[in-house]
Amino acid sequence: FYFLVKDLVLAHTLVLLVATIGTLLSFYAFLRYHVSSWSALVGMTLLAFVPYRIINLYIRGATPELFAGIFLPLLLIGIYTFFKDRRWWSSVLICVATTFLLLTHPMLFVVTSVVTLPYALYLAWPLKGKWSLLFVFGFLQFISLLAASYYIVPLSLEMKYFYYGQNDNYLRQNYYLGAQNYFSSAWYYYYTHPGPRGN
Repeated sequence: FYFLVKDLVLAHTLVLLVATIGTLLSFYAFLRYHVSSWSALVGMTLLAFVPYRIINLYIRGATPELFAGIFLPLLLIGIYTFFKDRRWWSSVLICVATTFLLLTHPMLFVVTSVVTLPYALYLAWPLKGKWSLLFVFGFLQFISLLAASYYIVPLSLEMKYFYYGQNDNYLRQNYYLGAQNYFSSAWYYYYTHPGPRGN
């Protein structure tokens, strides 16, 4: 984008725009498997204005997290078409979406497994005769992990050099957001450096 527009700020804004539109379109496509087009449009609009996404855009500038938002709905579409429609391309979609989710934001892969794994079990239920599908799904996830291992393995080995890796205990008092943080007119990223979080 920078080579096209010759403006660093505009180039970064365009990157964020692509991530935002990509996330909304993939979420809309996923919702269409379950609800009408009108309901999917409402859901997509609600996602566009979730406060955390606004914070990611305007305060944190969390580009990897914004791009990871594209791949979770694509992974869910892959899971749906894999278990329900038995489409040949669903295996490819599962691998590609999982790999890019791991490459853009590995921790979100862990967090979103709370959604993706129960969703896969829900679609496979009753499990009678579908154990092989669950095995194949697990194998596809393993292939994705191998595909992203060139990034994941060094990242896990070098985590001690990152801010996240310098803490041994993440369950300290005032480390997480409280109710008062959600009803404030001022959205701080940090009250003081390096914490606690203010938004």
